[in-house]
Amino acid sequence: MMEFDVLHDTNKTLCFIGTSYMNQQFYNYFKELRSTELVTWEHALTKPQAWFDARQFHAAISNTGFKKQVVESIAGFSPDYFSIIGSSSFIDPGAKIGKNVYIYGLNVLTSSDICIGDHTIVTTQTVISHGTIIGNFSYVSPFVYTCFCTIGDGVAIGHRSSIIGSINAPISVADCTNLITNSIVTKNIDVAATYYGNRLVSKENSLEKCIL
Repeated sequence: MMEFDVLHDTNKTLCFIGTSYMNQQFYNYFKELRSTELVTWEHALTKPQAWFDARQFHAAISNTGFKKQVVESIAGFSPDYFSIIGSSSFIDPGAKIGKNVYIYGLNVLTSSDICIGDHTIVTTQTVISHGTIIGNFSYVSPFVYTCFCTIGDGVAIGHRSSIIGSINAPISVADCTNLITNSIVTKNIDVAATYYGNRLVSKENSLEKCIL
């Protein structure tokens, strides 16, 4: 069984918002260990400030647009968010990991100059290498490799993709970009849309088209 650790833990009840497969998996794991709840988004929206104050929250949702909608809808309650890290992942102690981040098992984050933004998901068997900055609300699929790149907010990266910059020529990927399966990105992507590598496939961005 995969084991998980909690990051940014306030020792309050763990509350998972949404009935996604990932949230259900986490609920089933943590309910045996500590006070844990699984609630629908609609249920959370009916609750008062005191309910939010008594809990810490996580929303593991792969659809970028829907996750933003959930997070923004409860922002007025100033909820505490915690992150979940698969115990089998190797993460350099200096790497910066945001809140409401999910990093599954068997990943490698190689160096202290890595930064993972809030509300981002890193699935499994990825290598996030030197000089990688990933923004908020992004999604990294299995078998992805990144180095010397800045990945914007809301970027969805498909399976077996690579974003390959260098220390002298780092790469940037625009907010809300989709990179479909087997993409290899070797130069900047400046306009949000859906790409296969650096080739434009569709003008739809990750808020308009879910590729996951």
